[in-house]
Amino acid sequence: MKIFNSKRNKLILMFVVAIIIFIIFLLFSNKDSSINEEKGGTRNQSELTETKDLDIATPQNPLISPSGKYQLEILEGFNGIVQFYRFNITKFEGKGVEPAVVFSSKDTFRKRDRVIFIWDKEDRVWVYSGDVGTAYWTKVNDENWTKSTGNLDNAPEKLKQLITDH
Repeated sequence: MKIFNSKRNKLILMFVVAIIIFIIFLLFSNKDSSINEEKGGTRNQSELTETKDLDIATPQNPLISPSGKYQLEILEGFNGIVQFYRFNITKFEGKGVEPAVVFSSKDTFRKRDRVIFIWDKEDRVWVYSGDVGTAYWTKVNDENWTKSTGNLDNAPEKLKQLITDH
């Protein structure tokens, strides 16, 4: 065929084919995620953000601890491979002063998994991740918080309810 005689025409044809393959990939990747949700698949934190639940910390909703001394801030990040969440604990220093970061979690939690961040009545931060399970952080002093892996037996009732409701 004459259409394939020139190098330029071959390059144009390869480019068009690549675009078509990319569009098909996008269509099927969106279809797969909606099928997963319809069949009761995992929900990610961004879906929880849409709920009006003020007891859950999200990137858009920092959560003040029950004592009123601390705030749980959820941060979003990307490590070059996967998008993730992590958290900071800030302390209120006084009226009109921005809260200061007293603890920054080094742990990250994949956004594609279901992730819930919550305080309990003892000012402990609880994190549920569909990938790595449940953990909580207890204050040793303002700058030191100790991580413990937890099971749902001693988790706050609100966290248990959120996990079982979805």
